[in-house]
Amino acid sequence: MTSYTNISRWLKSGEYRSQLDSVLTKIVRECDHSDSEAHTSSIFEMEIYYLVRHQTGLELCFSKETPVEGIVHKFEGLSSRKSGRGRLDAVVNNVIIEYKHHTKFKTEKQMASAYEQVKDYLTALYNNEGIKYDAVLTDGIKVAYFQFVGDTIRHSSLRSMSVDDIDRIIKAILNNQAKKFDPSNIVKDFSISQNSVSCSKTIARILHQQLNQNITEKSSMLYSEWKGLMHLSVEDNGKGNDIAKRREDLSTIFNSVIDDTESEYKALFALQTTYAIIVKLIACKVVDKLNFNEETHEYHDLASLTFDKTQKFFQNMEDGYSYNSMGIRNFLEGDFFSWYADSSQFSEEFWTNVKEIIQKLDDYSSFSFNVKYNPEDIFKDLYMSIVPQSIRHSMGEYFTPEWLADSVITEALASIDNPKWSAIDPCYGSGIFIIALIKKVVGDVNLNDLSEEERKQLLQEVLNRVHGIDINPLSVLSARVSYYVAIHQLVDIKDIEIPIFLGDSAIVPVLTDVDGILCYAYSINNNKYGALNVLLPKSFVDRPDFGKTMSSLQALIKAEKPVVLRNKILEFFTEEEKNNATIMNSIKKLSEDLVCLHVNKWDGIWIRITTNFMMIARLQEHDLIVGNPPWVKWEHLPAAYTRKIKEFCDIRHIFCNDGMYGGAQLNICALISNVSATNWLKTNGVLAFLMPDSLMSQNSYEEFRNFYTNYEKNERLYLQKLDKWCAPLRPFKVGTKSVTQDFNTYYYSNPYVDYKHGVRVRAISKKAGINDLTINKCQTFEDAKQYLQITEQSAKQMASNSTQFTYVSGHFDFSPIIGETSYLYRTGVESTPFEIFKMLGEGISNTPNHFRFKNKVLKTSKYKVDDIPLDGWDFPVELLYPMVEGPAIKPFTFDWGNNFHLIPYDRNNTAKPISLGELASSNEEVALYFCNHRELLDQQSDKSKTMHQGEEFYALSKIGPYTFAPYIVAARDNSNFCSSVITPVMTPWGEVKHAICVKHTIIISQDVDKNFITEDESHYINAILNSSIVHAYIHATFKTNGFSLKKSNLCIPKFDATNELHIQLVDMSKIASKPENEEKRASISDQASAIYVKVCKEFKNKKPVKVHKLKLEEESLALVAEPNEFEYYSWSNFDKRIVNIVGGDKTILVGCYRNKKHLDWILDNNIYNIRLGNRQGSVDEDLPCLNNVSLLVLYNSTNVSKLSVYRIKSHKVMSGDDLKRLNYPKKRTGKQYMTFEIDPIDDFAEELKRNHLIENLIVNIPGYVKGTPVFLEP
Repeated sequence: MTSYTNISRWLKSGEYRSQLDSVLTKIVRECDHSDSEAHTSSIFEMEIYYLVRHQTGLELCFSKETPVEGIVHKFEGLSSRKSGRGRLDAVVNNVIIEYKHHTKFKTEKQMASAYEQVKDYLTALYNNEGIKYDAVLTDGIKVAYFQFVGDTIRHSSLRSMSVDDIDRIIKAILNNQAKKFDPSNIVKDFSISQNSVSCSKTIARILHQQLNQNITEKSSMLYSEWKGLMHLSVEDNGKGNDIAKRREDLSTIFNSVIDDTESEYKALFALQTTYAIIVKLIACKVVDKLNFNEETHEYHDLASLTFDKTQKFFQNMEDGYSYNSMGIRNFLEGDFFSWYADSSQFSEEFWTNVKEIIQKLDDYSSFSFNVKYNPEDIFKDLYMSIVPQSIRHSMGEYFTPEWLADSVITEALASIDNPKWSAIDPCYGSGIFIIALIKKVVGDVNLNDLSEEERKQLLQEVLNRVHGIDINPLSVLSARVSYYVAIHQLVDIKDIEIPIFLGDSAIVPVLTDVDGILCYAYSINNNKYGALNVLLPKSFVDRPDFGKTMSSLQALIKAEKPVVLRNKILEFFTEEEKNNATIMNSIKKLSEDLVCLHVNKWDGIWIRITTNFMMIARLQEHDLIVGNPPWVKWEHLPAAYTRKIKEFCDIRHIFCNDGMYGGAQLNICALISNVSATNWLKTNGVLAFLMPDSLMSQNSYEEFRNFYTNYEKNERLYLQKLDKWCAPLRPFKVGTKSVTQDFNTYYYSNPYVDYKHGVRVRAISKKAGINDLTINKCQTFEDAKQYLQITEQSAKQMASNSTQFTYVSGHFDFSPIIGETSYLYRTGVESTPFEIFKMLGEGISNTPNHFRFKNKVLKTSKYKVDDIPLDGWDFPVELLYPMVEGPAIKPFTFDWGNNFHLIPYDRNNTAKPISLGELASSNEEVALYFCNHRELLDQQSDKSKTMHQGEEFYALSKIGPYTFAPYIVAARDNSNFCSSVITPVMTPWGEVKHAICVKHTIIISQDVDKNFITEDESHYINAILNSSIVHAYIHATFKTNGFSLKKSNLCIPKFDATNELHIQLVDMSKIASKPENEEKRASISDQASAIYVKVCKEFKNKKPVKVHKLKLEEESLALVAEPNEFEYYSWSNFDKRIVNIVGGDKTILVGCYRNKKHLDWILDNNIYNIRLGNRQGSVDEDLPCLNNVSLLVLYNSTNVSKLSVYRIKSHKVMSGDDLKRLNYPKKRTGKQYMTFEIDPIDDFAEELKRNHLIENLIVNIPGYVKGTPVFLEP
């Protein structure tokens, strides 16, 4: 009998506890009379040593006074240790034991000193050896434990030693040479790298070979059904480069050619099966009570089994029979990855090599001192180390960092009043949210301080309060084992069902009334016979023993007697249910279908799948729904799946109903959040999901943002708050690559929120110089905060006719610019494939009215024109137009850059292309070119073809009379919003020709009545679109990958050539459009904002506003900065943050300077002046504010970010002549001025700049003109 078996049998024997009691009594009694620390250590070690040796035959070696370098601490009564060396009292099997005499634990100071000494030892050992030791501190009467939790050392408090402590210390000594179930250890032992050899890779290759050469009928069934689930991820989302890379990686791993979809599937199935086997064996090791047969009680016994017994063990393990007998009913249950264990599939080669995995896991132990309850997701890193990064990238698989999951849960729980809250993660993936929720339920406790009854109560609370669902069987497996490992630390597990279910959170069984009887209905697809339709009475599904009952049916299916199976099911029905013809017919058909599947060797999983799907329907409502659901667009889902969603879900009030493809961009996470809330959220519960930022503004989510849970009853959820995770913070990683999609944490609940007043937003990013990986090592959000920047914003719904949100801060008030537009917005011409139509000018042709062109080819081009002549195509120039793409547009200008586009349309008839016959006659070279490339043209999608303007195979989309309008304003639709008036350009063949705007431009050339705009009108629109406030609004509302003027709801009144404000905008655009004024464009954009806001207010109020006539001189452009009427306002007009910076009890003067010369005069004389009298911009010298003002905020009228603050010491009246004598830099002065003596101060300036004080003035104060002096009063 091995030493392992001896140890195991002894620790489980009845005598063990009584022996510990005897040892405890001796140790405590003798240590109480010990005369020194050395005597204490001798007593302790001898008692432990003799007991272990006598019972197990093991010789324990207590290494005494082991030296350790790098110690820097203070001992009681001593100065700091200068040498940096210390000595450990004892080390045994990697457990440090530090002894103290019992007189050294009398005071708090003595105990604190002892704690620090042990922590210093552990830190030094970790720094020197990289090993995280455990430690015991004891005087033989009291004891405390130390262990690493992450990178932090935690310890329990000193307390009287008990029998449990002797047990804990003995197990620590016996187990501590074993490896811990730590993610890094598991990865080292079981990863599969492309160029190394490992036991995991060997198993994967054996399984891969079996799938390709020796696959049985049952294995084919499981593989086929698994492939049906994986179709979306592997095929639909794969981009060309991703596919090539992952096939290359898989070929290297399996040392075989993998160059098509089927071989990819089999390779991935082999890898996932390998991962599943390792996870299941880890589960066996953690449980360590196999109950397999009389020879196999512990995990250690597995290595000695024969081939036949090993196969039988694996088959039983996959079926979960061993765990059922221990009362863990759904721990492991036959899944898609059980195929290898079937007797006809199990191979000698597999048996020989799987032993190495079994033996490696035998070196592990799940023992812990439990100083702090700290379970973790131990499988996330293993999965990433087995499945190559290229595959995970193309499948969109990434995992939520622990600190981020903690952030979502912590913030959500702050809004939940119920201290005994319950929570569900409907798409738990690797299980990180499940583990984080379990931690929250258990709390920051030392499990050693809890009684057994308290631990049992904690276990029950976890089981009752933390639940999960996922459609991926691999995720279900990982999460169940992780869940078990987490609760295994609490107490011995008996008679439980792990509340982790296989199911689809997007499609939940429907509760339906069948002639007065409530039933759950669902349809489960299979690849052999189609749908397996299930209709079960609610009373049956709700039974506590439903899972156990359903599991027992599998054996009856094997009897191949549908009547027997049906009768067994009916035993649990009421008489009323048995008399219901619809239910009876359904059960009869279900029984026949299940038996039929078994007879045709397409069985083994359907009962378990049915059970899981039905159990998610009976889940009760929860206080919290939390998680990170999959981010997959509706258009990428398989058609059969979307049909099923439509069958089981009410999607009418989730999808956008705008246009032919309105909902195509809808992400399935939105559907899951709606379905989950409808089914499982309590009335005042909180749904907290990580989802893309595009949900806030994209048109596909127009209906979703209303978040109806019951449209007929007008029941809905409201977005309560939002955490906006901002670049450059990118916590999601796929290997070394960052997931760059912007995302938020959305917190939805029942209380009404007026979205026009705003939703609170925390904008969270990382501090400069901080690496994402540093943050991702944190376990809690509190730990991560030291690396993060958090600012407050809000999000508002600005328009009454749209649910889209705009992010707002103190910089601009966008409300004045929201309203109706008088203009039509269209997109530029679209050509598919663009490689056919887009050209670069190549050179002069020898043929009259011709020019040579080459196709514009990008590295990312999907379609390749591979017959481009060396000198280019010699085309007539009639149908080739200068082309303006989105990136060519800059504020007030554009650069078309030798780009051309073939436009096979008559500009006077854009309803259809020029016919092929006419084209062959007038532009023969172009006609032949199209015909020769028809195969490429025909490859465009059906969706693209339906949008064509005309029937010819070379037709274009989004072309019309507006394309050739005499005056066009074009704006970018992505990246950086700006616009330009598009003017005709000089071509290289000497023709002034109209420029055509193409895809990724938004064009305005007509008003809503389809009248073409005039030249001045185009500049009026251009000034508005380039104004600072519009730029800020567009970027605050839309993602940079897609701006929409149509959905922006910008107020753009019809141009009025008699309106002075409109004319000012025209003049601004014309000046800014001149190349020589490039440096002035930013200033003009700021000035255009002020004018545009006035235009909007005038339009909405239906009466003219007072206009200060501006003389627009190109040389100065400090135009709007010229002081207008004097103003004073209350602090209540301002963002509270600005008030808090200065203090709302102070009166301050906000003034401007015109230029550097003016500023130099102010600083040289320490004087700031404003006019007195009745003139424009003047102030009455008797105003009380002149006596109360204490601060001056001074800004540059042409660059408001240049801002400084001064203390006002005194004020007095000076004449214009007085100022001239001080060399005042203005030739003409007024008669009198109020002057302020000032001193510069450093306070406030940076904060006021950061919070946009001047911009608040410009935008938030009605009619304010930049440059006007303003007093701000309490």
